[in-house]
Amino acid sequence: MVYTSFADLAEDFLPPWPAVFRGVDQILLAGDRITADAGGAAALRGWIRDGGRLWIALDAVRPETAAAILGDDLRLEVVDRVEVDRFTIESIDPDGGQPGPDGGAAVEDACELDRPVDLVRVVTSHPGVVARVGGWPVAIRVPYGQGEVWLTTLGPRGWLTAEGAGPTRALRQLASGLLTIRSGRLDPARLQGALETRIGATVPPRWVAAAVLGTFALGLVVAAVLLALRGRLAGLGIVVPVLGLGTALLLAGIGRSGNRDVPAQVASAEVIRLAPRTGETLTDGMAAVYDTATREIEWRGEPRQWALPRTQPGTPAGRLLFGDDDRVAATGIPTHARSIDRIALTGVGTTRNAVARGRFGPEGLEGRLSGGDLTPAADGADPFVVAWPSPALAVSLAPDGSFTAPADAVMAADQYASAAVLSAESMWRQEVIRTLLAIPGGAVEDGDRPAARIAPDADPPPLQGRPWLVYWTGATGGGSGPDGFGLGTAFELRRAALVVAELSLDHTPAGGRFRVPATFLRPQPVTGEMGRSAAFDARTGQWIRGLTRPTETLLRYQLPPQVLPCRLDSVRFEVRATAPGRVLSVAPVVDGQPGEAVRVADPAGVSVMEIPAERLRTDARGGLTFRIAIGAAERPVTDGDDDTQLTDTWQIDHVRLSVDGTAD
Repeated sequence: MVYTSFADLAEDFLPPWPAVFRGVDQILLAGDRITADAGGAAALRGWIRDGGRLWIALDAVRPETAAAILGDDLRLEVVDRVEVDRFTIESIDPDGGQPGPDGGAAVEDACELDRPVDLVRVVTSHPGVVARVGGWPVAIRVPYGQGEVWLTTLGPRGWLTAEGAGPTRALRQLASGLLTIRSGRLDPARLQGALETRIGATVPPRWVAAAVLGTFALGLVVAAVLLALRGRLAGLGIVVPVLGLGTALLLAGIGRSGNRDVPAQVASAEVIRLAPRTGETLTDGMAAVYDTATREIEWRGEPRQWALPRTQPGTPAGRLLFGDDDRVAATGIPTHARSIDRIALTGVGTTRNAVARGRFGPEGLEGRLSGGDLTPAADGADPFVVAWPSPALAVSLAPDGSFTAPADAVMAADQYASAAVLSAESMWRQEVIRTLLAIPGGAVEDGDRPAARIAPDADPPPLQGRPWLVYWTGATGGGSGPDGFGLGTAFELRRAALVVAELSLDHTPAGGRFRVPATFLRPQPVTGEMGRSAAFDARTGQWIRGLTRPTETLLRYQLPPQVLPCRLDSVRFEVRATAPGRVLSVAPVVDGQPGEAVRVADPAGVSVMEIPAERLRTDARGGLTFRIAIGAAERPVTDGDDDTQLTDTWQIDHVRLSVDGTAD
């Protein structure tokens, strides 16, 4: 059950911590006092990046107020303010009507008011204009981190019907995008178990073991040469066991010395999200603290970097001291000898020139990362692009910040490291990312058959929809360094920091060839003559398991706007399926009619199919629709079975599409 509540944030200042607003899905900004509240504005920006949706009513606030939130991404200029009483709102309805210039379908609401309403006429370069009056934008959608900012320029009465009895269709479309449950957040609290595994003895570096074994090998060579010169090679029967025993004892001693003395340690993992438009970072994290003695420690970080210990049961509550310099000190909370305590980390920092930009080239994605102070980790950044629920795309990152990601670099499900052989650190990092990106609430079962469905009451998954560049950093930037949270004092610090940067895509130049990887082509089920197939779950991006009946599914793939308009060269399908005794077919759908299909009999494993350009045509919104069908089993049913029962189950693991073309 969903409960809706409203709160009036009428105080002079907002709490300067983004975590305060995590229970809020939408906020309406209809005043200018936020411009005098730097801490509250920063917290509001952090809340939006964390998945919130902010509605800014430009008829009631100044452009400077919107700029305090959007920064360089405001991209809007006010022309004038007028009053209107007769006007038509032209909006976009994705479900019906005639195609409009902005995609979707054009819908018109004729409004006639007894009293005029204010209209702020603006010009903007934002592509997300969803409603206009007389050609002037009145509703603009601006993606912002994991959240969104909606700008409206028409007074509130202008969104009602002529009689004032209800909302216009334009307002309904606006509400359907604004009044939705916020996207799932990357919750570092899930990482507690992974952090505790990092507490322990210091593992000697590899060069120590290499030096010991190298000395052993060198000793054998020297001994063999000396004994050969003296004609006493039989002495190797004594030398080899002695050297081997000495080497084993030395390695055991090194290992024992590390296990015997476990120092006081802090293992921390942080998720740093970049906001290049405002030069800010939003950091969330967890820390596991192991101490050799029970003692009180004051955790005091840098300004706007807060370390908040979680007291254990039976422990007296400590104190949080809020200073005028925006520092928070946690005092009176002791550590516990030989046990692990927990600390929640959160903060807002700044970084310069941290931005990830790319575009689609002939081989796939290509671009440049300007990480500012958040440089990739020296031991390997393990970078990838994710747009959940699409598969992750492995990225090759050069020292100068340039990166490439060919279309064939799409990784398997739950894979977030591209190396063939993973180091222990890369394996731990991959497990951390799997934990962060796990579907909140998990999957549910369908009787005795496993089903790739999300529980109805599950939270939305994180990092969905838009593409994100993710990499590990070892630098001390953005106010999030080893001492940014005050954790380095008297402790050995083991820090891991994951940077999540929204990937900004530029338009492919006219005449340039491009290849769009499957990560950027998310399928959506389409209703056909037989209805909408339930074999594919768009929320998880997975196919239902354990099906037996033949079925056909219509899937629509929206091409990225950065390659539109374009001329298509070919489409490449990669289908991983197991359907013994059946035929898998893939056919393009043009004007509602399926074209010539590509077929694979008895699919088992990965099948690659290519559809040439002459069979393809995009729809009015730049999308491609395909029919994916699994036929009936060719083997007969057993005696006595119902005619509708089939013998074998079939399974599609994934259907991945990449598109080649030329931008117009």
